[in-house]
Amino acid sequence: MTVQTLLPGSTPDTPAVRHHQVAWQPEGFTRPLDRLVYSPHPVSLPADADATWLVGRAVCLLGADTALVDQVGGELTKAGVVVRRPETDGSTPDGVDGIVDLNVLGSGYALTEQSWQEPMRQSARALHSVYDRWVGEARFGRHFYVTVTHLGGRMGYGGTRIPQPLSGAWAGLCKGLQYELPATAQKVVDVDDITPDRIARVLLLECGRWDLSEIGHLAGERTTLMSAKIPNPEPTLDLGPSDTVVITGGGRGIGFVAAEGLAAATGCRVVVTGREQPPAGHVWLDHDDEEFAAWRWRELQATEPGQLRETRLRIERATNARTIHQNLKSGRAKGLRIDYVPCDCTDPAQVRELFDRVGGPTVLMHNAGIDNAVRFNQQSPDTVVRVVSVKIDGLATMLAEIRRRPDLAAKLKLVSGVGSLSGRLGGMIGQVSYAAANDGLTRLNCWVRDELGIPAQTVLWHTWEGVGSIVRPHSAVRYTSTIEPSDGMAHWVREVLSGTQTEVLFMGRFGSAIVPHQLRNRLLLMYGNADYTRWTSADFHLGELTRYQLHREIECVNVLRRADHPCFADVTVGGRPAVPASVVLEHAISVGDWVGPYPWPRQHLQEITDIDIRIDALVFTEDELHLVKRGHGTPLPDGRWQVTVEVDRRDGTRVASVNLVYGESPAVVPAVDAADVTGEDQPLSAGQRYRSNGLVFRVPRWRKTTGGQEIALPAVTPTDLWMLPFEPEITLPSGVVEALLAVASANNDDMRVTISRIVVAPGSTKAVRLLSTQDGGAWTGVTESGMSVVRIEHCGFGGLRRTPDLN
Repeated sequence: MTVQTLLPGSTPDTPAVRHHQVAWQPEGFTRPLDRLVYSPHPVSLPADADATWLVGRAVCLLGADTALVDQVGGELTKAGVVVRRPETDGSTPDGVDGIVDLNVLGSGYALTEQSWQEPMRQSARALHSVYDRWVGEARFGRHFYVTVTHLGGRMGYGGTRIPQPLSGAWAGLCKGLQYELPATAQKVVDVDDITPDRIARVLLLECGRWDLSEIGHLAGERTTLMSAKIPNPEPTLDLGPSDTVVITGGGRGIGFVAAEGLAAATGCRVVVTGREQPPAGHVWLDHDDEEFAAWRWRELQATEPGQLRETRLRIERATNARTIHQNLKSGRAKGLRIDYVPCDCTDPAQVRELFDRVGGPTVLMHNAGIDNAVRFNQQSPDTVVRVVSVKIDGLATMLAEIRRRPDLAAKLKLVSGVGSLSGRLGGMIGQVSYAAANDGLTRLNCWVRDELGIPAQTVLWHTWEGVGSIVRPHSAVRYTSTIEPSDGMAHWVREVLSGTQTEVLFMGRFGSAIVPHQLRNRLLLMYGNADYTRWTSADFHLGELTRYQLHREIECVNVLRRADHPCFADVTVGGRPAVPASVVLEHAISVGDWVGPYPWPRQHLQEITDIDIRIDALVFTEDELHLVKRGHGTPLPDGRWQVTVEVDRRDGTRVASVNLVYGESPAVVPAVDAADVTGEDQPLSAGQRYRSNGLVFRVPRWRKTTGGQEIALPAVTPTDLWMLPFEPEITLPSGVVEALLAVASANNDDMRVTISRIVVAPGSTKAVRLLSTQDGGAWTGVTESGMSVVRIEHCGFGGLRRTPDLN
């Protein structure tokens, strides 16, 4: 078991300040895995929900069943939607606001049927034609891609029949677009009834309501999928030396880890397959890493001009063959019964030959997969189909052959599909097709279980530490933590032997590569996870997204209602209820979480500069205050990253502006010496314009010291501020901010407060005292143990850059 390495200056009780990348290194960070399963949960609509968002908008309607598409288009047209169809070359017409994809709704499914492939090409062509235009759009929801699936209205769950499992591939495709088209709204809508009027009604209801990425409609009830963490299962399958496990694509990567684990745990025979021929007869097969690197370099040096691509392909094949050879050699040395048989699982003839040779499997593990890890617009429609086909048609071809032969069918006890987090939530950039393949496999396995009566499960993973070649580890760690191979193998073997018949996800930690409109879908997966508080806090501050560009800008809107939280009943400006300035600062700071530099390196908030708050703009109007927050990210000359944040009221009145400065390591606040007390303890004088009623921000007490002045800070916790079922994280100690405003506003009628700089270090919220410099120009917050954790420089009203003496 490995644990997160603490940052310099932090302890388990004083975590690092909010940052863009959680504190793990690109390699070597793993964490124990949570075992999660899914079920549908009701999601209610707002009381004022309407179905008019699509009216007047232009929609390109796609689908395999042209009659159904025409009929749905007619229903939408009657409702006022401008319906368009693809051009003759498959491209989306100019001027279209969004794409609604009806994919393969109008047909059932039978094993080995490949009628899904041309509709998938159609979807790829339509998306390719708008990709360059949509990727440059910052207005969130200006363009949208909505796909309708026919998985029974419960997204394949809840005991309902799955009429068309392959529409699950379009669900994965839709969710996979989130990173590549981050301002494009995406949604999967699953229906139980594909009559045209039903589809049209659901589309009118769901389009424009970008709350969750996957919604089901069954008999008038609206649901989404939510995870639950459950204990590890007990074994029910009794595998032994007489059993055979076939693992497609198991010669390398995590497939071979599973092969070793099952063979060692049960003594069964494991047959791993792959498209490569059995490695033999090459001198480099037994080279060590240094010798193989030298061979590879000699091959490159000897390459003729114009032959580099062919040489690289040859070297890639050699690398794969050497890996398979060394894996098999290692397995034999351990006494394990692991064999390799070449087989393309999508080729019926090769599959037939495989089972002729090895017999029927007790367990079929479908692990084969390919990932052409480039942006979706750079993958041809045929490439997209090929990636999806390995997962979908590969499993179908294997099962069709087993079912054709009663002797094989009688022996099969379990089908175990190897899926990916990319299918459930959308993968990283370059994994749109891979997401489609994996979600398609998950829904197909549900259909196999329910329609064919074959026990079937799908086990979903994120990136394994140092194993596999699907993703680059330096990139993958920005999205999730990595899985320690022995931990992953133990879970995997246990899951197979349990015979669990559902989708199971093993999840570690999330990184910071999360786009904002994806967050609420992640939260459905996170309950009980170590990241839950972090991201529920981010969601609480996010509000409604209105603009977004990766690594550049964000705009979002929060509606603050006076009756919602205790802190809104405490502060007044000129006698009128107002939002506390510390709360506005927290909202401003939260913006920086979404505008990090490429490619999401580890970043820590070091300081907040040029803080300017208009106190009179904090006043509630009609018991509500709309905060429009905008953030723009830019690199600084010293290599750090700055996010400039502006907070306005809905009418454009400026509320606050700040600069957030991030660096690779946490800030360090210089230590201050404890000073002798020279004056008596007394309460701070209340400000004339900005003041607290003492309900949340109790009146601090101060006294003179030989070094200046000291303020004792009453504790303020998130529970004191918010009325919520969880405690949102805060970055700044609210008591510090409010105490300084109380000092600055004493005997001052100005409505503008400015602070030149706040330096925040790990544990900043633990400050219990403020110590000033002799001239009162800076204050340092220290913890109970005397550690300096926050420094505030030049706070004042009306542009005054020096805190007045408390006298």
